[in-house]
Amino acid sequence: MVKLEKIYSEAVKFVEEKFPNVDEKEKRITILAVMKMLLELSKLEDLSTSKVQGDISKIQEIFGEDYRKIALKFNDEGSVSEIVPIGWIGGKWIELNEKLKVEGYKWISDKRKSRWIKREVEKIE
Repeated sequence: MVKLEKIYSEAVKFVEEKFPNVDEKEKRITILAVMKMLLELSKLEDLSTSKVQGDISKIQEIFGEDYRKIALKFNDEGSVSEIVPIGWIGGKWIELNEKLKVEGYKWISDKRKSRWIKREVEKIE
C-alpha cells in the first residue's frame, strides 16, 4: 500500500508540475495515466531516474512556450508514443517537424485527429 501511495503522490506532483493549467476532470484522468505508467516503470527502474522525464524534457525543449498546447500519450514502456496538439501552435512548423523527426516522431495529418506519432524502428534486411 505504501508503494501505491508513493506512486500516487509522484503522479500528482508530476501532473501539477508539467500540466499546471489542466482542468480538474482531465487532471484526474492524467494522474491515473501517469500512475499506470509509473507502476510499470517501478518494476524496471527507480522513479527518479525514469526515461519518461528525459522524453518529456526533450519534447518540452522542442516546443518551448507551446508545450502547454500539446497532450502526451504514453505506451506501456513509459515512452511518449504520441504528441497531440490541443491548441494553436505558432508558425514554426517546418522547424518543429524537423526537430521531432530527429527524435523519431512523424506527423500524421487527419483533420481534428492530427498528431505526431513515434515511428516504429524499421528492420534492416
